[in-house]
Amino acid sequence: MVNPSLATFSHAFEQDVFCGAVLRPGGLNLTARALEKCNLLPDSVILDVGCGPGASLGYLQNQSYRAAGVDLSRQALICAAGLPGRFQAAGEDLPFKNDCMDAVLMECTLSVMENRGRGLEEVRRVLKPGGILIASDMYSRGQDVFKEGQNLLKPHCLSVLQTQQQIDRLLKQAGFDLFCWEDHSDLLKHTSKELSRYYDDLIKTRGVLNAGALDVYLALSRLKPGYYLALAKKSFI
Repeated sequence: MVNPSLATFSHAFEQDVFCGAVLRPGGLNLTARALEKCNLLPDSVILDVGCGPGASLGYLQNQSYRAAGVDLSRQALICAAGLPGRFQAAGEDLPFKNDCMDAVLMECTLSVMENRGRGLEEVRRVLKPGGILIASDMYSRGQDVFKEGQNLLKPHCLSVLQTQQQIDRLLKQAGFDLFCWEDHSDLLKHTSKELSRYYDDLIKTRGVLNAGALDVYLALSRLKPGYYLALAKKSFI
């Protein structure tokens, strides 16, 4: 399931920064780019894991895909009222049969999963042979997150970001072959003021453990948060 502390802690920030139904850097433009690179047929069956208020789910259905979405948040699913194919479920326990999806979309979902390996195993289970995982999310462009930095940034999702190498390893362990990785960290610049405001709030009012501004700045400098788009196929093993 999604780590509840991370999900709760990030909710207000997402609502403030990403305003409305699209709660992530790049919005639907990055979703559209990913779909174009996948060359999916118009009637392909796609699952949106962590669909939230349903922006991507609605977009997929408007593009003639047969799309369904799952999210743990009942409130988010209520916001997506009117869209068919919505289910309240954890990404680690998907309510679908084996080999039924042509693609699975995970936008800002993998980084907040409590058990990422289990979540990816579930995604692989529901994908058809050769099916595609589409993931976009935050990652670390710097060093592995050191223990002191993790403690400083908890419970924010930045405390559990992985490097590209770690994500690639995680995908391979779950039975995926990564065939496309794109860095879209420039998208984070569009929200730099909001991020600065959020980090200031993180330090001052939201319970970062005994952290001063300099401590958090140094932790973030070592982490170098970035944003990626990754495409991976279900491997034949």
